[in-house]
Amino acid sequence: MKKLEAIFDSFELHRVKAALTSDGVAGLTVSEVKTAEPHGHVERYRGAEYHVDWSRKSKIELLVRDEDVEYVVAVIRSAAHSTHGSNGTVSIAPVQEAVRIRTGQRDYDAL
Repeated sequence: MKKLEAIFDSFELHRVKAALTSDGVAGLTVSEVKTAEPHGHVERYRGAEYHVDWSRKSKIELLVRDEDVEYVVAVIRSAAHSTHGSNGTVSIAPVQEAVRIRTGQRDYDAL
């Protein structure tokens, strides 16, 4: 079992979620996060300039079976891909065990 964490532009969240749920992936956790921009950019508001060095992104986390990892990563990459800026990252980490709180089911049954 693996844990996938994907960070991408917030405006892509609806498309990523729709792609995953239409393929039967359930149990997504979604967070809004900020990522540091190395050089930032300058914005103006009411005549004042502001240096912006953070970008708002969305982060999804989900547990998947080992045999489904490559397919789910491909779905996320396809749905989150855009033609501008950074498209984000997907990280994959092993999970030793998962337990469903309500039923006590373990591992793949807990998914």
